Amino acid sequence: MKNIVKFRPKARIIHTLGSEIIKDSFAAIIELVKNSYDADAEYVIIKFSKLDNKTDAQIVITDDGHGMTYDIVANVWMIPGTKDKIERKSSPNGRLFLGAKGIGRLAAGRIGSLLTLETTDKNRATTILKVNWNDFFGNNYLDQLEFEIEIQHKHKEPGTEIIIDNIADEWFAESTIESLIKELRKLLSPAYSKKEKFGIFIDMEDAGNDNLKKYHGEIEPFPVFEYFDYRLWGKVKDDGTIQLKFQNGVLKNLPSEFINAGIDYNELEITLFNNCLSFGEITIDIRVFDRDSNSIDELITRSKLWDDNNKYLGKREAKKLLDELSGVSIFREGFRIRPYGDSGYDWLELDRDRVQNPTMRIGSDQIAGYIQIGNENQTGLIEKSSREGFFENQNYFDLIKVVKRCIAYLEEKRFDFRKRTGRGRTVQDIGNILNDFLSLDKLKINITKKLNEENTSEEIISEVGQIISKELNQKTQDYEKIQETLSLYEGQVTLGKIVGVLMHEGRKPVKYIDEQSPRISKWINYLLKQKILVPEEAIFSKEEILDRLDGLRNEAKLLIALFSKVDPLAVKKRKITSNIPINELLNRTKLLFESEFKKYSITSVFNFKEEYTARGAESDIYIILTNLFDNSIYWLSTSKRKGKLISVDLFYDDDNIVIDFIDNGPGIKDEFIESIFEPGFSTKPRGTGLGLSIAGEAASRNGGTIKLMNYKNGTYFRINLLKGKNA
Repeated sequence: MKNIVKFRPKARIIHTLGSEIIKDSFAAIIELVKNSYDADAEYVIIKFSKLDNKTDAQIVITDDGHGMTYDIVANVWMIPGTKDKIERKSSPNGRLFLGAKGIGRLAAGRIGSLLTLETTDKNRATTILKVNWNDFFGNNYLDQLEFEIEIQHKHKEPGTEIIIDNIADEWFAESTIESLIKELRKLLSPAYSKKEKFGIFIDMEDAGNDNLKKYHGEIEPFPVFEYFDYRLWGKVKDDGTIQLKFQNGVLKNLPSEFINAGIDYNELEITLFNNCLSFGEITIDIRVFDRDSNSIDELITRSKLWDDNNKYLGKREAKKLLDELSGVSIFREGFRIRPYGDSGYDWLELDRDRVQNPTMRIGSDQIAGYIQIGNENQTGLIEKSSREGFFENQNYFDLIKVVKRCIAYLEEKRFDFRKRTGRGRTVQDIGNILNDFLSLDKLKINITKKLNEENTSEEIISEVGQIISKELNQKTQDYEKIQETLSLYEGQVTLGKIVGVLMHEGRKPVKYIDEQSPRISKWINYLLKQKILVPEEAIFSKEEILDRLDGLRNEAKLLIALFSKVDPLAVKKRKITSNIPINELLNRTKLLFESEFKKYSITSVFNFKEEYTARGAESDIYIILTNLFDNSIYWLSTSKRKGKLISVDLFYDDDNIVIDFIDNGPGIKDEFIESIFEPGFSTKPRGTGLGLSIAGEAASRNGGTIKLMNYKNGTYFRINLLKGKNA
């Protein structure tokens, strides 16, 4: 016999759904403020009374909205989780609702234990409801609790007043009030104006603490800091087109640059609905600040940041101000969604990306950003009941990818400007740094000069010079060891790129061997058991066995060839060779990337007929070639053109062998030409910025060079190496 049972929650579940689920008391205040907005209020007043007396202290939240009728209070307000706002979608005056889950009011128990709701409807009828949140801590079931409700005719104007008594202890601390003011200021968007008038006011006249009166008045959003170093603002339309402007704030009177581009859906792997972005249209405003010492000084002077004594702020105070402003906030209907924009909440993972590419990327403490989105129905970005951000669905991840793509445009413009003007850190060639470090010429000159001034004998001066020369010889040997170590490390970095290719190409032959070996073993066992070679009734033949064995041998040869391709990078010591066969090395490198050529329909052409040789370390030259191929393949894979091509020419030029490496991909922007060989510089979304830097170091280490040539139809590198001895 089947029986019927029902859920019958204990009363304490109200605390679980309300005061316990939200992060803090500020979230509870914010929920009540949003309810006032949803009620078409033009203002909401948060009044603190008698904070000098714990018994009589109160927090009262009042608005001039349309109020609620007795029926709405009894059958909507008192029933958490109704679909009232979901079904209505907007207020009587057309405001899109900020809250629709129906549990925001339950969070009021976090503010204080006694709540009195007085709400007056348009007919001047006032409904009064009293709730003691402590009642929910008992052992009663939820349906056993009863609350007083009545109607009075006070002839008040429409609106709602929530009176909270027996307030939590934290509200008696001035620091809590100060934190609430900051949260309310951050709640309001400084970058976007709302269509409807809505003001938030703090009333401290009867707070019982004169120190709190400085907080009395209307809450204003934190001002947009106008003295940015760089700014990017505009719209990303729902069809993926970008309409942005870039402004350089470091130099005066520079015009804004327009960026009209599109989103590469394939590159970002984002979701489309009817060829539209999953989260709809967004408006962004990103402001970036350089935080190196010189830039901070310039920012202080340019923005006239003064302290209370009319003196410029110091660097420490200026950095503290930037810390408070930093973060990328998300706003809906002009209200911030927590925790996006909280200091230290790096939801875009900018700091992680900056670690990988510090020269190009910006950190979370350098950016003050504002993003305006549509409502939940338009965007599919749904707030958690805890009011701590969105559910991490595909739409949320798509939003992150698009915002980061927009920030990447700004990063590229910023990097170009800093590079051209020599701002920030200067990156030098590691070889030059080591040479400067090892050079003792200045030391020798200075010591000799000093000894001459002291009338030191020529014999002693000569002895000192010999000591310095001996030390230089030792350091030169150490330098060669350092070069060996650098070569090994660079080989391992390049080897890491090739591991993916190795795994992809190696999987097929390994699988074949794995599948065929047991089958052959089974056949052989059958033959041995039957004491015959090939009976007429058998399902296989001698030829089939031999064919399978040939297949195993062929696949094994493929594996051996594959491992030989990466073998030069696994050497433990650089070996200098007089005649490196460049033709063979190029063919081996081409085979390494064969699957990528097929995948992206890339043709590679080698334009040489005779054999060419070079002098140097084969592993270094292999590093150069693999990094150039890897780079060209990536950018050609992003291109939509037909006839994708990589061509390589070889020829001798006096004592050098020249390798011209050319592709017909998208090419390199003019502003990046001087930066591409710098460690850490990359325009790839997840690039490390090491490939071309390593290639350049490898060429230099072998007495050669690698240069980017002027070429309008793609990318053109020229590598000069020492010619082989027998060439």
